[in-house]
Amino acid sequence: MNENGDDRFDWEALRGCPVVQETEFLRHVRRERPLKLKIDGKRGRGVIIGA
Repeated sequence: MNENGDDRFDWEALRGCPVVQETEFLRHVRRERPLKLKIDGKRGRGVIIGA
């Protein structure tokens, strides 16, 4: 996701995953293959890697 709004993340695929637990602020889902999240807290940047 970026400021230009031309993100390439498949949100529908994530929404289609089975929900393990859900709260007001968090939805824990299960995928067959894990996602990798890399976050740079100093620069406020992050990337989600997964197929």
